[in-house]
Amino acid sequence: MSAYTPKLENALRESAPWDYPSAQQFAHDHGLPIRSVISKIKSMDLDYTPKPKTVSTGGPTIKKTEIVDAIRSTLNLSQRSGDFTKAELMVILENLA
Repeated sequence: MSAYTPKLENALRESAPWDYPSAQQFAHDHGLPIRSVISKIKSMDLDYTPKPKTVSTGGPTIKKTEIVDAIRSTLNLSQRSGDFTKAELMVILENLA
């Protein structure tokens, strides 16, 4: 059984066009999940403007392998793949002191 009665569907039609904040308010007012409301809006072919996607502004991403390689190079450790061995970690600890 659908949570969307004909009365709710009419309310969706009458309130079009939709955006994320208005869909969120509708969901809150009617005790429905926001994702359900957005899905219903789209399935009814009503106008919906999604919220803008956020873009990271933290600069370029540095991979863990790049950091490990840089530490190995700086401390003249053997260049190999994988995490540090116990002996390598001891060398790193000694160089931090």
